[in-house]
Amino acid sequence: VAGAEGTFVGTATPGVPLSVSFSNANSQADERDVFKSVNDIHDFISLFDPTFPYINARIIGNVRQSGTCNAYYNGSINFYAAGGGCANTGEIQGVVHHEYGHGIQASILGGQGNEGLGEGNGDIIANLLTQESIIGRGFNSGNCVSGIRNSNNSFQYPDDVVGQEIHFAGQTIAGFHWAQLELFQV
Repeated sequence: VAGAEGTFVGTATPGVPLSVSFSNANSQADERDVFKSVNDIHDFISLFDPTFPYINARIIGNVRQSGTCNAYYNGSINFYAAGGGCANTGEIQGVVHHEYGHGIQASILGGQGNEGLGEGNGDIIANLLTQESIIGRGFNSGNCVSGIRNSNNSFQYPDDVVGQEIHFAGQTIAGFHWAQLELFQV
């Protein structure tokens, strides 16, 4: 959204591999990070269902949206520039995975559900891809240890879900899945 779109110009010759390269000279770091994170999700989901329509459809990722300290899904995935004490959310792998997770949920269930289901399932995608319980590690500038949520928790339904803010409530289902992942780690 802010700055030029990443571009690459090259000539392809049949039978000869074309090396495509994106760097600071032709793209922004957050563009590259969002692109890589989305492709990581595609490759991961393809292991289980390579025909899942959502991962094989075009998705628009907007970086450096006006504002700070947030990211959101509205059919596209959208990330804010650094500022207000927060890092650039397009450069945080777990945040990109979480927002893309909303698209996966919408594709399967048609929406985000209620009582934090969409937020929790977005966190689960981030947990699976990053292999860590912390969601959005490095979200707060100068703090690379903690993030915005932690799936390693003992939250329970209904107390930690009913009547709670959706991001908080979503930690309950994410916590369940994280506990299962820990049981089966080799």
